[in-house]
Amino acid sequence: MFIKVAKKDLETALQVVTNSTGTGSADDLSTHYVFRLVGEGDATKAEVLSYTKQLCSKAPLVCEIEEEEGATSRAFTIEGKRLSKWLHAVPDTAIGFEFKGGVVTATVPKG
Repeated sequence: MFIKVAKKDLETALQVVTNSTGTGSADDLSTHYVFRLVGEGDATKAEVLSYTKQLCSKAPLVCEIEEEEGATSRAFTIEGKRLSKWLHAVPDTAIGFEFKGGVVTATVPKG
């Protein structure tokens, strides 16, 4: 699965779900953002979710989606603190997230 999103669109979605992100250790799922695909075919959309064991939030993610035929997973997580720090370091451009083989890779265009 590959998601391409403008930095501003990602930040907008994260602003909605940040309040329900936990503050524990990195191995606690409540400290992560969950990115998942919903729907099928041309109706496939992406959303970002978070959960603190008391509060749950979700926000739509305006993005381009490329999904592999027969993919078994339609969701991945990224630790909130790491994503926030990384976003502060990247320019205002399109950001790519690729989830393949259980590994998430984040990329920005070079140049």
